[in-house]
Amino acid sequence: MSAGLSLGDTRAYVLIDSEPEMTDRVVKSLRCRRDVRLADAINGPHDVIAVVEGSNASAVATAILSSIRKLQGVKDITVYLATARKGEKACP
Repeated sequence: MSAGLSLGDTRAYVLIDSEPEMTDRVVKSLRCRRDVRLADAINGPHDVIAVVEGSNASAVATAILSSIRKLQGVKDITVYLATARKGEKACP
C-alpha cells in the first residue's frame, strides 16, 4: 500500500465474517476490486480484514454496502471508518 492515497482521502477498515469454507473466495473477490487496497484472511473472531479507500465517505459506504456486503460468502461485516487524513504524511 502506498503512503499517499490515489483514490482519495477516506479509508475504512472492514472486518468480515464469511460462510464456512468461503474465506479464500471472499479474499480473492475483494482483491480484484479497485477500491480495496488490502484484503487478508485473519485469525480471531472475524475471518477477513479489508481496507477500502475512496474519494469521500459516501463513495466508501457505497462500495461497502452495495458491493462488498453482497459478495457471495459474506455473512456479516463490521466497518470502522478512519478519521480525517487529508494532508497526512507517511513520516514526520
